[in-house]
Amino acid sequence: MPLLSVSHAQIYYELYPSSPAPHLPLLLLIHGGNGGLDVFRPVAAVLETHFRVCIYDRRGFSRSPITGPQDYRSGEARLNTDADDARALIEHLNQHTSNTDDAKPLPGAVVLGNSSGAIVALHVLTRHPDVVTTLVAHEPPVTTLLPDREAWAARQQVIYDIYRQHGHVAAMGEFRKMVHADSDPGFVTTGTEENPYFVGNIIYWFEREVLPYVHSELKLDALEKAKNKLVLVNGKETHVETPQYLCNVELGKRLGLEVKMFEGGHLAFKVDPEVFAKDLRVVLAS
Repeated sequence: MPLLSVSHAQIYYELYPSSPAPHLPLLLLIHGGNGGLDVFRPVAAVLETHFRVCIYDRRGFSRSPITGPQDYRSGEARLNTDADDARALIEHLNQHTSNTDDAKPLPGAVVLGNSSGAIVALHVLTRHPDVVTTLVAHEPPVTTLLPDREAWAARQQVIYDIYRQHGHVAAMGEFRKMVHADSDPGFVTTGTEENPYFVGNIIYWFEREVLPYVHSELKLDALEKAKNKLVLVNGKETHVETPQYLCNVELGKRLGLEVKMFEGGHLAFKVDPEVFAKDLRVVLAS
């Protein structure tokens, strides 16, 4: 089982293809609140002829255990740790990829993050721009950019309070309403039939990310400097009045960037990995 030891944690990851392919650019996929790399396996299998695809469980989720004290004092501290883990993975994989013809791995990585993983990805770009060749932010639900940020913060607080008082099932019901999950194909927020880590991941997500990640302050000055590496992506079937959609719209306005539109919704890569892979390759080629 591939594990990378980092500060006070071990990061479980998988590579597609499993054999060395240093001539291919590295693509790092960062998952959201679903809590694991499993959701990316289908699209990773489609993309492995074009990239060295790395999918991983972020620390504290699924198969990536915490091994020491964590800095939970603020969302900023935890996001920095997540970003540092991503950098460590990129450097590790580029340093340890070789084949018989001694081809050198390409530097850095294309990084794609989805949902709260896209928030992590944006922090990778601003904290470690040297290891990012292109950053694809797929629907990051940051509410601090929005004109009505206080209203979004209050709504998110209600969801968290429901979780603390009545448990994760009740809270997820309210969360589904906020993100219009019922109208978004593939948006799964309940169920354990395919994921034995589901309940633990949901609880960890509520405790450590539901409030601090969506309330994080993006470093707009740093994003402005690195915007030539930044691609903003929304889904055509994502509801336009959800935070995951509105954030990129606002980022696009502030940075002067077009928001690219992929087929599908918030988890399009799960619903139709072939189409998502095609959309991704097209936007990267351009």
